[in-house]
Amino acid sequence: SWAQIAFTPLTGGLPVRAWLVNGPWKAKELEYTGTGENKRQFQQFFDSATFPPDDRSLSADELKTWRLLNARPIDDCLYPDDGRPLYHSGCHLYFATTWIWSPKAQEIGIEFPMQHQNNLSVWLNDTKLSETSREKGVYHTVESPQTVALKSGWNRLFLRGYALGYDLHFGTILKADPDRLWQLRLSTQPPAREPRSSGGPP
Repeated sequence: SWAQIAFTPLTGGLPVRAWLVNGPWKAKELEYTGTGENKRQFQQFFDSATFPPDDRSLSADELKTWRLLNARPIDDCLYPDDGRPLYHSGCHLYFATTWIWSPKAQEIGIEFPMQHQNNLSVWLNDTKLSETSREKGVYHTVESPQTVALKSGWNRLFLRGYALGYDLHFGTILKADPDRLWQLRLSTQPPAREPRSSGGPP
């Protein structure tokens, strides 16, 4: 809801703390062992596989398959598998989405805190955000930080992520001057209308 920004000190950015999450999606017939070749197999599977949320649509019926999950305040990250190591939880893929309302078209900064063996792809509306070079091997992820363009009104942020080591956790922090961040709104529901005001909590 919009209330997730209330009482947040915005000098360090605006963390997105509430998300809709879908998953886990599993790699069929693959068991996680953590070896280099095993990680490559998972990476190749998840990067080529297509799951129902990959079309990024969200009908009323599809919404029922998503759950609300809050980021942990200590690092503003989501832990879809409750922070369990991959040796215990298995290597799974998750989707996460939320909405950002902006009073005008504007550019802001965005950061994605995560552990370094996460592979994370991110879309803002219909635009896929820049990623790190795939020449780095099995690990590739969204560039962080980077600058993105918000349109006036609602903007959908959509994440697709999996981990190849340790555990899966990732988050999002919006960066701009505090007065501009204060005018943004965050929602975990597909927007039906615009906020009643452009400044301060509703």
